[in-house]
Formats: sequence, C-alpha cells, structure tokens
Amino acid sequence: MLNFWALAIPLSLVGGYSALPKANLATQRATNPVGQNCDSVALRTLNDSSAATQGSKRVMDTLDVHRFPSGDSCTTPSNVMEAPIRSAGYEPEYFDMGNAEAAEEQNEQLEELQTNPVDLNSSDLTRLLDIPTITEPMARAILEYRTQYGPLWSVHELAAIPEVGEKGLQQLRPYVKATQPFGGLHAIRHHTLDFTQRATYPWVVGHQAPAVSQSTRRRPGKQHPLGSSLGLLTRAVYQNATWLRLGVKGNKHAGEPLFGRYNPLGYAFYSGYAQVDTRYWYAARTVLGDYNLRPGYGLVVSTANSPFTPTDGLLWSTLVQPKGTFGYPGATTRRGLFLLLTPGRFRVQLFASFRQLNASIVERNGAKQVGSLSSITHFTTPSQMPRRSTLGESMYGLAGAYHFSRGNVGISGAYTAFQYPFSPAKQTEKTPRYPQQFGRLGPFFSVRWSRATLWGEGAVTLLAQHAGAVPYSALIGVYYKPVEPLSITLLAYRYSPDNVKLYQENYSSRSLNTNGRSGMRFLAHYTPSARWTLHALTLLHSDDHRAHSTPPLRLSVKSTLQAVYQRNDRLSFLLQYRYALKAPYTEASTSQHRALLQAGYQVLSRFIGRTQLFLLPYGPGRKLLEKSGWAIFQELGYSTPRETFSFRIKGGYFALASSGSTLYTYLPSPQYSFGLRSCHGNGALLAAMLRYRPVRSVSVWMQGSYYHLRGHPSGKENVTEPINLTVQLAWQPEF
Repeated sequence: MLNFWALAIPLSLVGGYSALPKANLATQRATNPVGQNCDSVALRTLNDSSAATQGSKRVMDTLDVHRFPSGDSCTTPSNVMEAPIRSAGYEPEYFDMGNAEAAEEQNEQLEELQTNPVDLNSSDLTRLLDIPTITEPMARAILEYRTQYGPLWSVHELAAIPEVGEKGLQQLRPYVKATQPFGGLHAIRHHTLDFTQRATYPWVVGHQAPAVSQSTRRRPGKQHPLGSSLGLLTRAVYQNATWLRLGVKGNKHAGEPLFGRYNPLGYAFYSGYAQVDTRYWYAARTVLGDYNLRPGYGLVVSTANSPFTPTDGLLWSTLVQPKGTFGYPGATTRRGLFLLLTPGRFRVQLFASFRQLNASIVERNGAKQVGSLSSITHFTTPSQMPRRSTLGESMYGLAGAYHFSRGNVGISGAYTAFQYPFSPAKQTEKTPRYPQQFGRLGPFFSVRWSRATLWGEGAVTLLAQHAGAVPYSALIGVYYKPVEPLSITLLAYRYSPDNVKLYQENYSSRSLNTNGRSGMRFLAHYTPSARWTLHALTLLHSDDHRAHSTPPLRLSVKSTLQAVYQRNDRLSFLLQYRYALKAPYTEASTSQHRALLQAGYQVLSRFIGRTQLFLLPYGPGRKLLEKSGWAIFQELGYSTPRETFSFRIKGGYFALASSGSTLYTYLPSPQYSFGLRSCHGNGALLAAMLRYRPVRSVSVWMQGSYYHLRGHPSGKENVTEPINLTVQLAWQPEF
C-alpha cells in the first residue's frame, strides 16, 4: 500500500513542479498545513487499486490544483524532463512553488510533522487538519469516535473507525501518535477471530481418601485419582470492526472428570456472550453471558495508574481488576449481565453475577476427599489443597466501575458487593464460617495542569465478620515536569493491616494482609543531552509489627543513582551506585553499598548481533542486593541485568545469569523458535519451549518443564513436578 511519501517527495523538488497523477477537479477544500503560501489544498484517500488493476500508475484519486497568492504562473518543465515522467505512466501536474526557498520550507514542515506527530487524543479539528493525508470527514469521524468511546489507546485503533479504516491508517500513521490516556476507562474494539486450545498435563491431581479400616488402627490404602488429569480451555471469539462481538468458551480444570458420570459432555463449564455496540444510545454496550471484568481483555481497559509502570505492587492496579471471585476466594468464572452506561461524561459499569458451587473439599482422617464432583475448583497437587475447605451453595452480587471526567479532572474507580450464603463446614455447626457479605470500593482521581499531575488511589474493604479496623489502602502522588529534560515523581502510600483472619480450618490459614505498610517513593529523570540520561530513585517503606507473625522489616531504604551514556548506536555505558539499608526487628541494621558498571557493545555483522558485558562485584552482600535491587532497573525502564554475559548469534540469544541459571532462545526463522531455561536456587528448574508458526495467523506453542523445590511454603514437604506439559493452538486471522 502506497503511503504519503509518494506525495511528499515530489512536493520537495527544487524545480517547483510535481509529477503526480492526473487529478479530478473536485470542489472539496480543506486547510493546507504545509503550503503556507497556498490558498488551499484538499487531499482525499489515497487509492492504489487502479495501480494494481490498470496499466496506468496512479497514486491519488483527487487533488485540487491551487494557486499561490503571488499569482505567478505555473512553470512548464522541459520536454527532456517530461518524457521520463510520461513514459513511467504518470500525468504531470504543475505547481508554482514560488521559488526554491518555498519548496525547501515546505519540505522542512513535513519533516517537522513527522518528528512531532499530531496527538489524536488532544487535538481539535484544526490541528487534525494539519495532517497532509487527512480529509475533513475523517477528522470529524475521529473526534466523534473519541467523544463516544474515550481516548484512543493506540494509533492502530484508527482502523476500527469506519470512515478511516485500514487504508486511512496507513496514510495517517507517519504523522499521528496516540499518547496513553492517564486516567479512566476506555473501550477498545478489535476485529479478530481468536481460537485457543490449551491442554495441560499436571503430574499429580486430586486423590480420593485411602482405605481405612473400622478399627482404631489406620491402614493407608491406595490413592485413586479423581477424574482426568487433563485441563482444557477452548475459546472462540469473533468481532467485526463495527458493532458485533460473539464468543463461546468451554473449560475443564485438571482433576475434573472427562466424559464421566458427573461430566458427560467433557467440559465442566460452557458459556457464551453476545456484545452489541449501539454507538448512539446511552447503553453503549451490553454483554450477556460469561465475561471477565478485567483490563486488557476485551471491553474494558484501565489506565488509572501512575506515569510509570509499577513493578513491585506498590502502585497496584487491582481497582478494576478483580481477582478470583472479585477479590475473594471462590470460583473464577462469572456468569451474569454486563452493562456499560455512558450518559454524557459519566460512565457506569454494572455486572450482576450469580454462581452455583456444589463442591466441598474436606479432610477426613488425615486424607483429602472430594464430594459432589460436578464443580471441583482448581487444585493440582495434594500439597496445594487446603486442610479443610467448604465451598458453599451459591453466591450473588454486583460489581462494576465508574468514571467521570471534565476538563483536566477525572474520577474513576471500581466497586464490588457480594453475598456469600455458605454452608457450615460441619453439620454440627449452625453458622457459616465464611463472611456472608463482602464489599470493596476503590476510587481513583487525577487532576492535570500544564506541567504537573496530581493523582490518588484508595480502596476500602468491608467484611461482615472482621476483628478490628476496616482494611483500607491509600496512595497519593505528584508528577511534575518543570522543564523539558527534567521530570520528578513523588508519591506516598499506606496499606493498613486488615485484622481479618479466616478460620484456620477453612479456605486458608493466612489472612489477606499480614502486616500494614507505609512508604514513599521519589524518582527524578534528567536528560541534559541526547547522549546522557541521569536517574535518581529512592524507596522508603516500613512495616507494622505483628506479634503473631514473622518479624517484618521495620525500615527499608533503597537509593539508586544511575548514569547512562549512549556513544552511538553500537556502544553504550551504564554506571550505577546503590545504597540499601534494612533494619529488622530482631536483627541489627544492615547496610549494603554497590557499584555496577554495564557496558554494551553491538557489532553489526552477520554472526554476532549484540554483546553485553556486566561487571558485577563479589562479596557476602551480593546475594542480598540481587534479591532486593533488580526491580529498580525495571522501574527505570531498563531490562533486568541478571546476566554476566550474553550474546546473539543469527537470531539466537544466550545468557549466563549471575544466579547460576542459563537462558537460551533461538529463532532460526519466523516459523520456528526454541527456548531453554535452567536455574538452581531453592531447587531446580528446567524448562524447554517450542513454537511453530506455519503462517502469520496460526501458532502452535508447546512447553515442558521439570522442577523440584526444596522448602515448600507449607514447611512439610518438597514439591517435585517431573512432567508439566502445556500445548496451545492459537488462530488469529486478520480481516
């Protein structure tokens, strides 16, 4: 598909004329962004279908010939220059650029537009018409789409606008950008057909109780597996680029029967949903069936985060990403009605859910036994099964999100409210052990100025049965950019101890949050020149002390200074200094200093693509710092420098890590890729991966792993997984 370079290059000719295809004399006119000396110029969608089907080579449908205010007549090129143009199949059109300086200025303006593209999420109609390959109907369609569905998530979302389409995307792509929206919820429309088949073979699944005699003497018997060890997930989704989305799904967890008495159809659960986009209604989208309310999957995307990506959970984004059954132990599948209302600037999401659970896992005489196999929840190994867990009869409730924005102020968040009428764990108990009500409210707000942004997050959890204060989480941050090369981020957060401890014999013996935590974070980013980049990061947090828990860290301080020097495209250096201070309750305070020099050199040759060398210090405090400090690199936007040496050979990547692990991936062709990973720490892990992609839209992925971990969190046994094989088939054609 031809892009706008076919127009940009001729317009920059010093001779002042352009060899463009013969134009139809249309009357549509628009503002000309680059020819400031012109009256007007109008460009319609580039059409290359005639070039593919007809003999004449044309690159445009219409072009209004314009005159300059100077009134100079067009200059006719000589026959010597015109003959090669006509022989190539083009009809010459002549433009009076005034002089060579005007043509050079026009070319510079085009280059400036490519260097500083037009932002699709903040530009008005006048700014959008500065794009040389856009028409006024296309610009108005973009503004209407942005008003109806919110900011664009990426430039590629232009293809979902009917007035733009794939062809318009190719024309606009060199001159536009879509800055990621800072807050709120955004609806994304895709037009792909996705089919996924995944099969997982765990080594150990749930087991029935062993044979025990009636006498007081116990006789361990043979363990019989419950159902099939095969876990399946099949999902097919279709969505066109305009208004319809259809999806069906069937899944079965490992341990559930396959084509047995309790599961004659093979899959434990089937679901489907239909989504209709009614653009001009208040009810913008309605989903009926099974739907997962989480960002990045389907309809809703949350961007209510800080300006930089969180890596260690301090800046959590679970407000609109419910886990499990909306944040509480239970089934992971939701059935219900999903509704998104958009009356003006205010958006409300409502999700009504009802779930029936008919499985109970109890411990009798030291052995696990599962009853009512119609809906066994996921578990893979006996060590991962709880000592006593009763999954009740049913649950129902509401969940959703809300968003309001006006000007530079935005408010959004999520809410959940569920009823849990669980059955007692024992027949002799009259009251249920689980909390009957569960609610959570999480607001998010952001206020933006010209150079600063203030944002905050908060959440409150309400349980019917709790001991102590109500759990809450709060975070507030400021992002300030006083000058262009300098940006500063400062935030403070507080996580309160929930003081809610489930009964030890029930679902889990751990509370939702053992200790409260408070902390601050400071990040400064300075780029004095194109070659130098300076970073300064300080993390400070302290944990609340709980007498019944493991003594936590009373105070932890991490400071990092980093300088990056980019000599050229092939050579770069990174110098870092880190200081870490930890003050536990039961031990003396420990402080560690560390300096790291990272040099990367890229050789543009046929065999070696990139070689990086990391000089790491040796000493007793190295392991401690490796555990606590690698996340800092990710927060600063750099890859984690775990490797001491790495290189690439013909598409392959090989690395020796500082922890003793090895990593090797090889891509001999776009169709095949291989991978191998091995590590030795608190156990052993060996994983191999194979991916085959015969065509662009089909991929087959298979992975096998073996691991043996010492010191299982339960403290009773080691965990060995000799075989863990996963096979996945994905089909994603493009329409």
